[in-house]
Amino acid sequence: MPAPMPMSRNGKVGMSGQESPPGEKAASGVKSVQVALNVLEAVAAAPEPVSVTEIARQLGLTKPSVFRHLKTLVEHHMLNQDPNTARYTLGVRLHVLGQMASNRIDILKISDPIMRQLRDDTGMTINLAGFLQDRTVILRSALGPSAIELSVRIGTEYPFHATSQGIIALAFGRPERMAAMRKRGLQRITDHTVTDLGDLTRDIAEARLRGWSMVFEHTILGVAAASVPIFDATGDSIAAISLIGTPQLFVTENGAPPHLAVLRQAGEKMSAQLGFRGRYPVGDNPSGA
Repeated sequence: MPAPMPMSRNGKVGMSGQESPPGEKAASGVKSVQVALNVLEAVAAAPEPVSVTEIARQLGLTKPSVFRHLKTLVEHHMLNQDPNTARYTLGVRLHVLGQMASNRIDILKISDPIMRQLRDDTGMTINLAGFLQDRTVILRSALGPSAIELSVRIGTEYPFHATSQGIIALAFGRPERMAAMRKRGLQRITDHTVTDLGDLTRDIAEARLRGWSMVFEHTILGVAAASVPIFDATGDSIAAISLIGTPQLFVTENGAPPHLAVLRQAGEKMSAQLGFRGRYPVGDNPSGA
């Protein structure tokens, strides 16, 4: 049997007989991230669209090295490249992330007391979810007193079509969210997940009419949720506040979520504190359930 080939310094088969030490690999990764950040800052600081040559000269790097990072940043929509001039500007994803960061700073400041009060009023777990381009992300959670713990890790992301928060994002948010969701596709997570675009469109229209969304076991078996929107000063729906519990808790005589009145009050209060001055959606049942 032939002897195994030794590993090269980059971890591939080679003749050096050595594999890169873990610390060396980590240092290389950190350096790559640093270069990418420097490239982003160079583009952001430029008063007009900038070329790869100009960025390389400014950073003291080779053009091939800078181009590799530019290519990756463009692929992830952090930067845009003009197809006519080949010059670079900041991408839409950076704008979205910056806006989200600003909104989250404000929303996290005001959310805790409102979420605790809603939890105490309802005896249920309360989640706060923010909206990315095609998915939701859990920002805060206030656990209810139930013996069954229904916690979700902060930072957990879910596709729009599979959550009540996501349906709220599509019902009250920018049209490009729907386009991003279509591009991502409607993956099945449980047997109850809506994967038909027609059914989802109907759910979105109903949420827009009612001012709330409620789903049963679309993401996690044994868990139901009801959500209402949170608006910022521009009138954009940037987040949703939700009641979380077992499906039995969400079965009501009128088909509306339990504790709807106080849930709406929480959403309306958070929106007002974020500067929203429009009419908060109350649907056909302003008194709640």
